[in-house]
Amino acid sequence: MFEGYLRRRISEISRLFVVPVGHLPPPDPDSISSFCLRFMKEGTPAFRFLYLLTLLSLEGICLLRKGKRIGSLDQDEGEGFLRSLYGSRWAPLRALPLLAGLPVFFSHYDREDVQGTLGYDVEQLRREAALREVKR
Repeated sequence: MFEGYLRRRISEISRLFVVPVGHLPPPDPDSISSFCLRFMKEGTPAFRFLYLLTLLSLEGICLLRKGKRIGSLDQDEGEGFLRSLYGSRWAPLRALPLLAGLPVFFSHYDREDVQGTLGYDVEQLRREAALREVKR
């Protein structure tokens, strides 16, 4: 039940963070929310708590400022809301969209179709990575 709530919230905010630009593929809210949930489960417990708190804070601030949920904002309203947080003089408010958006961006830009469109040769990068030897 709670995972479903998180999945919906992440899907809703993903469209505000990953705006289709030019010829780039649009965001896939389902894969983004799956990635973010996996990121939360497999990450440090502190991150899990912080990310959950971030999502809830974004929702609460949006309700206070706009009188409605972040998921019910149209694209322009949502982007304006995020810009207002980025432009806040209070550092914790500036950090909210940054923290909420990081796993969303990780997920979107990790897609092969997005990387290919950006000009990355995904297969070549994988071959190079496989040749690297990590020494500690």
